[in-house]
Amino acid sequence: MNDQTDNNLRDNTRLVKQEPVTDNDVLPDGILARIKLRRPLTDQDGIQHHMLEIREPTTADYIRIGDPYRMVDGAIESNPRAGLDYLEACTGIHSVILKSEDGLHIHDMMKSVGAIVGFFAQA
Repeated sequence: MNDQTDNNLRDNTRLVKQEPVTDNDVLPDGILARIKLRRPLTDQDGIQHHMLEIREPTTADYIRIGDPYRMVDGAIESNPRAGLDYLEACTGIHSVILKSEDGLHIHDMMKSVGAIVGFFAQA
């Protein structure tokens, strides 16, 4: 294995084992992550969010949505569709809004999905 392959494997492992992203040192029980958004997001109720609070997924969420990652050619990859479904379930913000042109910035989406994948990787 060359150095580049070894670095890529370490980067992929870090994505899966990512610690919750937060602007606070201590999160309340049941809260998986708080993501400071690059741009405000207005939800279906007209409430503007500057931070996305993601609760921990429940057993019911897992049964309904499934794994937030998949195996592709022997490597673990996040599943963006499942990630979006988990974000909707765990934030209460409709997926239509999250994925709209004015919705989540791609970096915020990736951080959020990374936190969810990391939660499942710890199981």
